[in-house]
Amino acid sequence: MTSIVVKKNDDKATAYFDLGFLDAKGRQIGVRITQGTCDMVSEELTDENESWGYRLAPGHYFTLVTHSTRNGEDYGASQKTQYFTEREKMIAATGKYLLDAGKRAAKK
Repeated sequence: MTSIVVKKNDDKATAYFDLGFLDAKGRQIGVRITQGTCDMVSEELTDENESWGYRLAPGHYFTLVTHSTRNGEDYGASQKTQYFTEREKMIAATGKYLLDAGKRAAKK
């Protein structure tokens, strides 16, 4: 039996954005965005990896991880990694996240 696993994920870039708003405690509301790439490969199950795997087809993916911040530090629950088969789709998702995060921050 085989499982889909991440084989390589070593070219990440992280950026922090201040959204220009303060929360009720006076902290700067912002986001951390990490973009990168990874390769998903099919691998035989072993005792080390049999309990997990990804529901993606083998191939090359662009990754996006977003996280809320307060005063530049991670805040709140962790977010799952998003996987995209095209760089342009990852960039579009990043832009949408920033716009939506700005709208949420403006309401605080």
